[in-house]
Amino acid sequence: MASPQPDQYTKISNELMEAIPRFKFNGTQLRLLFVILRYTYGYNRKEWDISLTFLSNSTGVNRTQVKQELKTLIGYKVIKVIKEATFNSTRILAFNKDYDEWLLPRGEIDTLGSKSYPGYENKYTPGGQKHPTPAEKNSMENTGEPSNGGEIEGEGSKSYPGGQKRPQLKKKDLKENIKENIYTVFAHWNSKKIIEHRELTKKIEGHINARLDKYTVAEICEAINNYDTVLKGDDYFFSYKWTLAEFLTRDGGLPKFMAESDPLNNYRKNKGPPKDQKIPRGFASIREAVERSKNIEH
Repeated sequence: MASPQPDQYTKISNELMEAIPRFKFNGTQLRLLFVILRYTYGYNRKEWDISLTFLSNSTGVNRTQVKQELKTLIGYKVIKVIKEATFNSTRILAFNKDYDEWLLPRGEIDTLGSKSYPGYENKYTPGGQKHPTPAEKNSMENTGEPSNGGEIEGEGSKSYPGGQKRPQLKKKDLKENIKENIYTVFAHWNSKKIIEHRELTKKIEGHINARLDKYTVAEICEAINNYDTVLKGDDYFFSYKWTLAEFLTRDGGLPKFMAESDPLNNYRKNKGPPKDQKIPRGFASIREAVERSKNIEH
């Protein structure tokens, strides 16, 4: 029988405890936050060396998912990396208590049921497809519920503990989830400060929405992380700075920076350009194009 003691507790401000539920964290992200808070504030320290294995064991979530969601929390500026991991030391993490800096959407809903995101209009529809798109699958992963308004074909009858039937997601909620996914990609891009966009225009919305038909939010955000690493890293030769729309639509953009394309290896200086990288028109080689680009920037 569990017997928590009232004199053993973690000191967290009431303001912070009230702020956290107002943001759109998924279940895994909240678990990670609780563990990080427990082992930082719970021991009267602001930072601590926390490994993926430790987080996985503490939450009961597999290591791959922990890695993905932790990366998302870092991108949202909820968790800060104080010191990167080395060969013989674990990465040091800290919780960012300034929730005004957090980049993920808040969960407020007005009386009409519409969220207030920059540049948004209520124009997204499910599209009538039988199977969920990657964007809708991402919604299901975040909420634990099917995103097509019912159960996913072939999965049988799902239920919560106690035998209660899983609630269906209404069309209105599905529209909000799609809008939220688009805004998440937009906010994540701006967080990298490559080329920041002041407004989420209809053009950018359309490009993001089109990509969400093929990729999940997590996959697109990971590709953005890879592009940011390659663009700003001294160990890489790629230096083309794109807008979000260009990154999403160019052949050498999003697909080339997906994890499966191994961009962190392909674009290393000592490795040279990937074999399938097209030479820009007017240049004799990729190397010449890169060097010309650097000269223009400087």
